[in-house]
Amino acid sequence: MDEQGNNADRPVTPRRRKRTKTQVFKETYLPAIIAGCAVILCIVFVITSLVRSAAEKKAQEEAYNASVAAAQAQKEAWDKEALQLLEVSQQFADQYEYDKAITVIDTFTGNLADYPELLQKRSDYVQTKSQLVLWDDPSKVVNLSFQLLIADPGRAYKNHAYGSSYNRNFVTIEEFSKILEQLYANGYVLVSMDDVVKAEVNEDGQTVLSANSLYLPAGKKPLIISVDDVNYYDYMKGDGFADRLDVDENGRVVTIMKDKKGNETVTYDGDVFPILDSFVAEHPEFSYKGAKGIVALTGYQGAFGYRITDLELFTEAQGKQMLAKVQEIAQALRASGWQIANHSYTHNQYWNN
Repeated sequence: MDEQGNNADRPVTPRRRKRTKTQVFKETYLPAIIAGCAVILCIVFVITSLVRSAAEKKAQEEAYNASVAAAQAQKEAWDKEALQLLEVSQQFADQYEYDKAITVIDTFTGNLADYPELLQKRSDYVQTKSQLVLWDDPSKVVNLSFQLLIADPGRAYKNHAYGSSYNRNFVTIEEFSKILEQLYANGYVLVSMDDVVKAEVNEDGQTVLSANSLYLPAGKKPLIISVDDVNYYDYMKGDGFADRLDVDENGRVVTIMKDKKGNETVTYDGDVFPILDSFVAEHPEFSYKGAKGIVALTGYQGAFGYRITDLELFTEAQGKQMLAKVQEIAQALRASGWQIANHSYTHNQYWNN
């Protein structure tokens, strides 16, 4: 009894249940996995942050470099534009077109304050314009009238019928060139007839001429040059003058010269027109707004050396060719600043009775 009773009073130890695989996984491996994943996520976050930061920095650097390059390109474009405007405005100012020179500078797309040379030029033009002298009396404008130039004095003066007339009424190429130099040195400036006189139609429909307002810098004097009989008459053939005018591939008026054997040569110094064109190109301040002179033609022996009044002497094709050439020369003369005038048809004198 006692033994049994003693055994009954002894505490009973419960039997430990065996853990399942799920419990083992949850208790042993899952915490480690979670901790590993957390570490990986942290690493990924850190790496992602670094990559994003590097990308953002690179993008900022690229944007900065692009802005610097754009600013540099814009600066170079403005520098180039400023140089071009200085050149173009000076070309206008050289021929006394100060309003146009000022307007050219005002077209600058940059900030004028950043380009002191442009500002100074504009100021110079404004000041020069304010000091111009008014010429409003046509009687005070000098006119020099020339005949065609003698290219070969030896042949011209040997002509028994016209030699003395050539010597008295004509000048040589060399003499004309020296005259231009003297005129330029003495402050003369070529102007057109339209600069001196203006034509207006009154209420009765009549054209009325009046003095125009011409402004030049102090010390400059207006001058009109005219050239009579730009026909290259038959009586002058072989006497040392140019044979006719023509136009080169660049639109410049040239002279066609013939030697004693009839061989032709294109020249740029055979008469007034190409010589004066070259002189103004070298000295633009010798011309007001690009003016050159007046070309005066008679009609009875054609124009510019082409006998368009005697078309019956030529084939139809030759006639059309000559007419086209005269028109081409006339257009080239006008385009380069020359005016064309009527010197009557037969060169006779007409008196107003």
